[in-house]
Amino acid sequence: MQRAVLVLACVARAAALATGVRGGASPPPTAMIAGGGIGGLFTALTLRNEGYDVSIFEKTTEYRSFGGPIQIASNGLEAVRRIDKRVYERILEEATCLGDRVNGLKDGVSNEWFATFDLATPAAARGQKPSVVIDRPVLQQILLDQVP
Repeated sequence: MQRAVLVLACVARAAALATGVRGGASPPPTAMIAGGGIGGLFTALTLRNEGYDVSIFEKTTEYRSFGGPIQIASNGLEAVRRIDKRVYERILEEATCLGDRVNGLKDGVSNEWFATFDLATPAAARGQKPSVVIDRPVLQQILLDQVP
């Protein structure tokens, strides 16, 4: 009888180790991200929201304000919304909407439009916000605030 209990205990322990279960709770999966720029921070945010224990490795010791504006198209905004609603809302608060103005290709000398296109109507038809532009340092700070 003792031998049977010992065998069952060993089988249960082996099964727990094989599935990652220790003491009834699985440790979260881990991820290491090289680089704390926009891409690394979005990756960290996504993985953290999915339950990962995330570590970001960045060579700089201090973030500085640099870089120009970034355009985020309506489908990109939708991806951000699905990743993290708070980040999505903060981006919309800080960004400049492009869908409420004329968009297209313009001759810089004559100031004539080669072509124009509508960004608002297609986005609205999909239940999305139109494209926005946000300064890179502002976007980076929004992400840093969510990914400590």
